[in-house]
Amino acid sequence: MGNIAKIGRLLSDSLPIFFEEILLDYTFFLYSFFDCECLL
Repeated sequence: MGNIAKIGRLLSDSLPIFFEEILLDYTFFLYSFFDCECLL
């Protein structure tokens, strides 16, 4: 989690638009992960 956050900050500084797409994908991944946890 920590490493992803660091990479995210680097991308947000250099490529804001690209970071927004990454953030959306990461948020979707988190929602999917928590949905699976709830099903278990």
